[in-house]
Amino acid sequence: TQSTWEAKNRVCILDKLRKMAKRKNTSQHNASAKAHRNGIKKPKSHKYRSLKGMDPKFLRNLKYSKAGNKSAVQLKNAAKKDGKTAAAKPAAKDTKVQAKK
Repeated sequence: TQSTWEAKNRVCILDKLRKMAKRKNTSQHNASAKAHRNGIKKPKSHKYRSLKGMDPKFLRNLKYSKAGNKSAVQLKNAAKKDGKTAAAKPAAKDTKVQAKK
C-alpha cells in the first residue's frame, strides 16, 4: 500500500503540472522594424472589382445592358463615319399640356 506521503506527493505533482504556465507565443519586440524592412505597402487597387458573389439577377441584367451599350456605340460610330452628327436628328416636338376644365 501507498504511504500517505507518496499519495500527497503525487497529488502535489499533478497540481503543478495542471497549473504550469503556458509559453509566450508572440512578442511585439522588433515587429515594427521587421514590417518596415521591405516597406509597408498599400493594398493593390484594381481597375474592376470582382463580380463574384454579386446578385445573379443583377449580373444577368448587367450582361444585357453592356451588349445594348455596345450596339449603341457601334451605331453612333457608323453615323460619324457617314458624316451625320447628333445635331442632324430632328428636334423634339413642342407639346403643350392643356389645362383641365
